[in-house]
Amino acid sequence: MCEVLLSNFEEIFPKIEEDFRNATFIALDAEFSGGINPSQEINKPSLFDNGRERYHKLRQCLGGYIVLQIGLTSFRFCRQGNAYVSTTYNFHIFPRSFFSLDNSFLCQASSLEFLSRHNFDFNKFVYEGLPYLSQSQESHLRQELCEGHLFQDLERTVSLDDERVLQEECSRVCEWVASAVLGDSILLGRENLQRRGKSLVYMLHKELRKRFLSVWTFPETGLVLVKKVSADERSDLVDLERKSSSLEHDVIKSMLGFSRVFKLLTELGKPLVGHNLLLDLALMYAQFHEPLPYKWVSNVLNEMYMYFKNSNGVSLALYSPSIKSTNGYNLKGW
Repeated sequence: MCEVLLSNFEEIFPKIEEDFRNATFIALDAEFSGGINPSQEINKPSLFDNGRERYHKLRQCLGGYIVLQIGLTSFRFCRQGNAYVSTTYNFHIFPRSFFSLDNSFLCQASSLEFLSRHNFDFNKFVYEGLPYLSQSQESHLRQELCEGHLFQDLERTVSLDDERVLQEECSRVCEWVASAVLGDSILLGRENLQRRGKSLVYMLHKELRKRFLSVWTFPETGLVLVKKVSADERSDLVDLERKSSSLEHDVIKSMLGFSRVFKLLTELGKPLVGHNLLLDLALMYAQFHEPLPYKWVSNVLNEMYMYFKNSNGVSLALYSPSIKSTNGYNLKGW
């Protein structure tokens, strides 16, 4: 099993993409911050519920809860060995803040107790969980970054602790630049930035570029590289940044986090297999795509995923005559 964290996501993502593209089907399981509350009789599922009623109760119960952890296993059928080769990825997910983007979510005591009994690492969830953006959050963030609204409102959004870090790093650059020559560089943030959000790194880039006209900043694996440049070189870098918006692009890419995996799943349309899969898909849809619609969502889910199957049905299908007559895999090859 491969554990996917904030610190190794960019390194592992190409392998995740390769495995999912080559997969015959993908198995999914998720852990949540809460779920169906037995005390809420009106929302308890019943054997007599039809699909629409079941979905409506599910939608009422899940409002405010989020996915904390997702396990995805790609299965690739190997005809030569008449067997499946699997690769499992375990994703920790945490809703990180960025200026005006500051999510809130509900927790249910019984769900957290269940997770703690099964050795869920809450510290890893907070420190190393992948961020994510829904479609509306991504659009809103892109607009704010492009229009420069975030940086204009610094006085309103920066905490005193973040302001202290900004001043410390700017003071370091002020001392360094006095004796630096063209081409010299200094790496900032080894102690101050590694445990902080993307917003502080973004602010530091902007603040240094604004205060010091003889330097330019470059992203360096979560840190900030400051380089002494000539006036002509800085002018070229300013023009390049204006055209490419590379700093803003990097911020959005880093904030998308697990949403990139979710988009990959919907793009590929691979068969998904899971236990009580409607619950997992409903929460994932609301968290990584858009709020659940009021009406029955099966048409929407079918558009996003080519095929999804509950493990209860799969266990029965494995013994069906149609499966046995095709040497262990169905006519579609899985």
